[in-house]
Amino acid sequence: MVYRNILLAVILVSLFFETTVISFPLVFIFSVLAFIIFPDFLTILFAISSSIILDMLRISPIGASAFYLILVFVLVELLRHAYEIKEYKFVLVFLLISSYIFSRIFGYGPSIALYVLLYGGLGIVIYALNKRLKWL
Repeated sequence: MVYRNILLAVILVSLFFETTVISFPLVFIFSVLAFIIFPDFLTILFAISSSIILDMLRISPIGASAFYLILVFVLVELLRHAYEIKEYKFVLVFLLISSYIFSRIFGYGPSIALYVLLYGGLGIVIYALNKRLKWL
């Protein structure tokens, strides 16, 4: 429960940073991570509501990013049940591909090199946490 609250707080903080400072889909990335770690209704509701708030703050079509987020959640569930995937490596590759597509569709600026660097660092962090916490 504590990890869920921390992750939801990170989504709220990333909502602030994404609308003011950074042009990078942080809310999308942390929402998908939250859904992969805690796949329940509360996570879906929080991710969709923060995505709709983000659409309003970015002055983009309301619900477009929430719709893409729901599609990614469905894909995660399909892949989870079809292949019973529990490795963090798959999570990183899936996040890299889905967030890059998200950034191209919704007009974010960073290049693929920034994505690869970010996910390389995220891979190291998840590897360390996976050994310590046994999340995935």
